[in-house]
Amino acid sequence: MDEKRLYFIGILTPPTLAERVNTIKEELAERFQSRHALKVPSHITLQEPFSLSPPDEAKIKDILAKFFQKFDPVPITCKGFGAFAKRSKPVIFIHVSENPSLGKLRNELRLFLRKHSFVKEHNETIQPSDHSSIFLPHITVANRDLSKENFRFAWPEFSMRTFDEEFLAKNVHLLRHNGKIWEAIAGFALK
Repeated sequence: MDEKRLYFIGILTPPTLAERVNTIKEELAERFQSRHALKVPSHITLQEPFSLSPPDEAKIKDILAKFFQKFDPVPITCKGFGAFAKRSKPVIFIHVSENPSLGKLRNELRLFLRKHSFVKEHNETIQPSDHSSIFLPHITVANRDLSKENFRFAWPEFSMRTFDEEFLAKNVHLLRHNGKIWEAIAGFALK
């Protein structure tokens, strides 16, 4: 029997923005002991983690390449910081401004993946959360190992910081967990 692996689909930030985001992640790791976000390339999640068997990996790559060709590149504006403070594990993130093109891409992708049975509505690998059905695009800089106590120290500072970046998303990536970190294994060009 094939062992399933974890995957997710997202928009990776361009290299210069990724460097800036990683500097913030490193600061949060050093000052507030939140290192988990360093295990994931800076990105905007379009489809949360799901599991696939190895034979399905090749299939999903083929159908995603065709699927994404019908979408235009998406303008992305990153502005300021946000947080999910009421979760059991708080999260600090860079806010991505609302964008109808991004929302449409995400919604159509999720429907497409369910239609082709790659993702089930209640996939056992997806943890239920209070914001799973609401799309709040963001780039995570601290999560999972950010304690509530450290969040209380970090958030007042980050809530006042400015962050302004824009880029044109021309690709979407499939990422796979290798047992330690997430790695981009395929990129799909938008039209």
